[in-house]
Parts: sequence; structure tokens; C-alpha cells
Amino acid sequence: MDLTLKYTPVQVKDPESVKDFLLDFFGFIYWRKAFITGNLEGIIVGLNVTDPHRMLLVNGGPGSAGTLIINTDDCLKDYNELLQKGISPGQKPQYTAMGLAVTIEDASGNKYVLLEEREYEENKS
Repeated sequence: MDLTLKYTPVQVKDPESVKDFLLDFFGFIYWRKAFITGNLEGIIVGLNVTDPHRMLLVNGGPGSAGTLIINTDDCLKDYNELLQKGISPGQKPQYTAMGLAVTIEDASGNKYVLLEEREYEENKS
């Protein structure tokens, strides 16, 4: 078999508002609405045309706010750009075991974690 991970379903309260948020504030690209199978339908978005990974934003109903982890190469720069766009994360970027991260929440309660992955190694000398 030659398998590829392409679509990752993410349950959110309101797929349309999440799509708008991702496009307006993070520069995501809208692909299309999609019906995959059974009751799995939603909105497909991606970071850019060359990235093969896509998110399928599906309506999880009330109380199903999701968390999207978005990798960045400069968390502080992106944090400041979001502040300039009027997004107030409510907290400053913090160092975590995975790297530098900041969490942003939209009006529907969905969370977006901007993560600048870093490797912390012990000094072995």
C-alpha cells in the first residue's frame, strides 16, 4: 500500500467562522466544502498550495471547541503580528517542553496554539 495522510478532521463549533478566522488571521487557504463519507462533511483548508496536509473542519456541535496546533518558525514575530491585527491572545508566549508557544482563542471557544518547536538538550560536556 502507498498511503498518505492528507485530511485531518477537526471538530469545531462553527466550521464557517473557523475558516474565516484561519484565512483572515493566519493566512490559510480555502480549498472547498467536501462530503467525504457518511456524516463526515466539512470545509477543507490548508496552509498553502504546496503543503499536502489539509484540515477538514467539521461541525462537532455545541461544546465541541477544538484545538489546532500550528507550527511556526518565529512565535514572537507571529505573536506581534496578531497583536497588530487586533487579536489579543490573553497571554504572552511561554516556553514549554516542546518550544515557544502561545494560545489564541476565537469567539467560538476554539483554541489555536502557535508552536515554535525547539530542541532543548542537556549540556553533555
